[in-house]
Amino acid sequence: MKLKSRINPSLGECAAHIRRRFIATTHLVANKTEERRRFAGHLVTGLAMLVMVVRARPYDMFVQYGVGGYLLLFADSFLRKKEPRERIINFYVGSLLVLFPYLILPLADGLEERLRPFVLDQALRLIDLRIGLDGFVLSRLCIAHPWTEPLLQIVYAGLPLAFAVAWLTSRSVRLLRAAVMGAFLCVPVYLLVPACGPEYAFSNWPWSETMASPGAVAMRPRNCVPSMHVSWALLLALNARGRASRVLFTLYTAAMAFATVAGGEHYFIDALVAVPFTLALQWLADKRALESRCDVETRKQHENGIRAGQVS
Repeated sequence: MKLKSRINPSLGECAAHIRRRFIATTHLVANKTEERRRFAGHLVTGLAMLVMVVRARPYDMFVQYGVGGYLLLFADSFLRKKEPRERIINFYVGSLLVLFPYLILPLADGLEERLRPFVLDQALRLIDLRIGLDGFVLSRLCIAHPWTEPLLQIVYAGLPLAFAVAWLTSRSVRLLRAAVMGAFLCVPVYLLVPACGPEYAFSNWPWSETMASPGAVAMRPRNCVPSMHVSWALLLALNARGRASRVLFTLYTAAMAFATVAGGEHYFIDALVAVPFTLALQWLADKRALESRCDVETRKQHENGIRAGQVS
């Protein structure tokens, strides 16, 4: 009887332990199966989206680099054996890289053109000259050396691909928050200071400062101040992890500032205003991250308090 009393409790504990392990494994398999199904659905949707976008705008370099960024994230999801949840996040980031230049930007540009039909490009040009910076000189220098044109296009239009690389190397949620907030917060500034860029605002850019006709700039987007290309590139550098990544994206930010001005898309003042704008975005993203951590800690403390009360 003593032997039986010693064995039964151990057998009961083993049975309970096996039961708990079986339930936990069943839930884990079910969750992973559900995540795989969700990822398969996202994959089919993403491929259909890529076909639609490429067929609609086959020669748009922003779309091409966005598709490249999506495919890079797609390859990372499989080659590095990511968990289904991380694969789904990669899909969301990659889809944003494709849909933003194809769908979101045209909607914002159309809104700005309707609300602000006039432009302030001449005032921005005068500000550049007052601070001793002449973007037209850089433009003429690049035109005199034609081999620089494809380099400027790669730097300027390659931002979606650079963003994909930055996400793979850092997986910084702060970067995503700041980038998305910047896409929305820049619109009020664009409406406050409408400008379409020197290449479109001046009829004989960069050789003269004669303003183009109102009809020539009517359909151009008002997206100069601040330069979001410089802002997003700077966000990549601020949120990079590792010394090599920080140096690489810092150099990319400098090249982006040069490309935006020399390519006639922006004025020097646009790139300068982008710096404090980016720091403000980074601060807001840091604040939001801190609030999220505080919410998580408060929730954990609340749950621990409930459990302690149940035990007592």
